[in-house]
Amino acid sequence: MLCRRPRVVLISCPAPMLEDDSRQPPNGLVSIATVVRKLGLEISVRDLAGLRPEDLSGAIGDADVVGFATYTATYKTAVRLKDRSEEHTSELQSLRH
Repeated sequence: MLCRRPRVVLISCPAPMLEDDSRQPPNGLVSIATVVRKLGLEISVRDLAGLRPEDLSGAIGDADVVGFATYTATYKTAVRLKDRSEEHTSELQSLRH
């Protein structure tokens, strides 16, 4: 149980099948982060565009709550990241929409 406010991380998953996935900035996540920050929570957005799946291990860091922005092309990467992060901490909460 947390005795402090949770650390929230919102992740925009990479889409390696696209020529340049950095052309799609995570504007939706930034909007959500703005509202969450105004509520007084510690939050960060991690845009993983351009990263290879094997380079994603540190993406979640020491977050307590993680949200993933995903669509069909990035869904498997998001699930792998979530599964890998749950191996490291039993209390991590994952949000999916």
